[in-house]
Amino acid sequence: MRCTRSLRGAATGTPLTPVPLSGGTLSSPFGIAEGPDGKVYVAGRSSANLVAIDPASQATTFFPLPGAEPMGMAKAADGRLWIADELRPRVLQFVPDSLLPTLAPVATPGPAPIATPAPAAPAPAPAALPKVAAKVTISSSRRGATTTVTGVRVSGLAGGESITIRCSKGCGFSTKRYAKLKGTSVTYGKSVFKGRRLTGGAIVTVTVSKPGRQPKVVTLQVRKGKKPTITVTG
Repeated sequence: MRCTRSLRGAATGTPLTPVPLSGGTLSSPFGIAEGPDGKVYVAGRSSANLVAIDPASQATTFFPLPGAEPMGMAKAADGRLWIADELRPRVLQFVPDSLLPTLAPVATPGPAPIATPAPAAPAPAPAALPKVAAKVTISSSRRGATTTVTGVRVSGLAGGESITIRCSKGCGFSTKRYAKLKGTSVTYGKSVFKGRRLTGGAIVTVTVSKPGRQPKVVTLQVRKGKKPTITVTG
């Protein structure tokens, strides 16, 4: 591609004179400005470069703009050339110098970082409640395929405990509750279970509870033709 130079007298119809370019290729020129050295600088959009033209000698010098697509250029008061790069987008500044022209992107402030609050400290785990100290004993007798609960004894009471007895089937009751007990021990026998014979699958649960403490739970499970199992929790 060739550039053209306007001669004196162009207003009277004098034709434009092409300026020969040597040492490089200028494609899609887009932006022209005068440098502080008196040369004319033209930006090549498609060729990604600048060409400096000496008006007196018409000598040309090419400066590559790698990775850029220059779209317009202007000279600042300090002589630097400011170039708009459409590809990034960014702004480049070119400092013409007879020895070492320099090309550098202009730093543009980005968005202010968003302050991230520090994660809240995990809540401390609640302190484990002390356990109810009472001891629960469930007495039973087995006859054939059935089991009879003969008594429930709770000892080691400190006062203020409550006892709940539950029976899943065959006891004649589902739940009996005895609240705010006094004394150190208590026994429940025939008056509660009435000698009833429990069949396989029946479950008797005794729970001793007290505010501010973990309850103690003792469970008796009747098994057909076998000795019942007893489990203790708490």
